[in-house]
Amino acid sequence: MEKLLNVVVITYNRCNYLQLLLKSIEDQTFKRFNLYIINNGSKDNTDKFLKGYKKLEFTYIENKINTRNVFNQAIRFNDLKYLSILHDDDILKPNFFKLNIEILERDEFINLISSRVSLIGPNNESLKKTKPIIFKSKTWEKDEYIKTYLLRGNILNFPTIIYRSKIFIDIELNFEIIGPASDLYLIFLLNNKEGKIHLNKNSEFNYRIHQLQDSQLNKIQAEFSLREHLLRIYKNESYFNAYRNASLGFILNILIYEKLTKKIDKMTFKHHYDELKNLGLNFNFYSVYWLIFSILRFLKKSI
Repeated sequence: MEKLLNVVVITYNRCNYLQLLLKSIEDQTFKRFNLYIINNGSKDNTDKFLKGYKKLEFTYIENKINTRNVFNQAIRFNDLKYLSILHDDDILKPNFFKLNIEILERDEFINLISSRVSLIGPNNESLKKTKPIIFKSKTWEKDEYIKTYLLRGNILNFPTIIYRSKIFIDIELNFEIIGPASDLYLIFLLNNKEGKIHLNKNSEFNYRIHQLQDSQLNKIQAEFSLREHLLRIYKNESYFNAYRNASLGFILNILIYEKLTKKIDKMTFKHHYDELKNLGLNFNFYSVYWLIFSILRFLKKSI
């Protein structure tokens, strides 16, 4: 049958995890895909393992150094109808491709589909949590996702996304320049186009939580970077003022939580707080809302 999906796996020095991901791709009930593996500067046994891996046909690309530009490489594999970009530390459930492709096939106006995830730990143990907390599938029309983001933060898990490939044809994006918020910026950029974003309530994806995740290491800087670029997207849009007023308070509350949980020191806190003041930090509904959220989150963690 005709292939419908390009699957791009990006590796990061996690050969043991990569083997589990590839096994889960082998076990997919949907088989109409081409597989590409980009070795993003791995210095462990990844190269040796992949040269001996024969269970799936794949195209191998090797980067000599680890670079954010790898995502620009990945989105160029858009010659088939759909595109999935996976990280090497996650594990798919058998029907992940099948169920999400079926939804995309039924509605041609969905530009990208994301899924809920079941959380697993460093040793593949279940953390007995499924995120985000939703009770039915959700759909956002053009420019609507920002409204959810202002009250819930990002609830779309980047590695679960399957894109309709045609949306990349006229997209100019440089992940290297945008920095650690590149994946979230891409979601907003695509939501700024005509079409829908869909979040599938079913969890067909095991998402690994560990300390070396880029999203955990660079959370504050990612939000500063995202703010700069989103203010360009929503300029002259009805959501511009809401995001402009809310974003600094949103960053402040991430900063407070990081300080309460001792992930940053006093000097780092002061540096970022001064940066927020220079950008015009003020207290409003959103900043108070996120302050309360951060305190409650910390109290729940400390119990």
